[in-house]
Amino acid sequence: ASAINKVASRLYRYLPKDNKTFIDVCECFIKERKYGYFSVATLWMKRRKSIITESNIERFETFLYTYCDGWARIDQFCYRVLNPMTNTFPFMYEYLLKWSKSDNKDVRRASLVSMIISSQGQSLLYDYDKMIYLVEYLKHDTDFHVRKAVGWILKYAYITYPQEIENYLRLNVTNLDRMVYRYALELVPNPLRKELISL
Repeated sequence: ASAINKVASRLYRYLPKDNKTFIDVCECFIKERKYGYFSVATLWMKRRKSIITESNIERFETFLYTYCDGWARIDQFCYRVLNPMTNTFPFMYEYLLKWSKSDNKDVRRASLVSMIISSQGQSLLYDYDKMIYLVEYLKHDTDFHVRKAVGWILKYAYITYPQEIENYLRLNVTNLDRMVYRYALELVPNPLRKELISL
């Protein structure tokens, strides 16, 4: 990871100033399907704040559907590209809803992970009611990695919404996959965590 960060930083100065051409270059790297190339390109995209615009969402969505297969690529693309979009533009919720209904399990996972901010530690600042709607919709998903993302969302939501998440977990202790429930409790402090895990 350290080597990839260094490569991305050193090459960044040579990238086009024009945003459309910049995204074209990033796509050339992303479509190579190699982890290092993908990581470098998404680091570049995270750094270029000016590409986070409404006009680019269709392009980013195409990247999501075309190149982001597997949880590792999904998470990188969400943390570095889709999360800044999600937390900047209210219209992005319509995309999250659409992605949550996708036949593609990786796209369904993206509907959740796009709400997690990955900068100086992970957090979730998204609107609680919108977040919990997606949690409810996907908590019984057939795919393990989608359900795992449900647990992650609840885990990081606890930092921002401790009382709401505690209430939600108490009400849903028998209605959540035990793996999801345990992930959701990871940031809950003791003795409350011990109490909730014993329910």
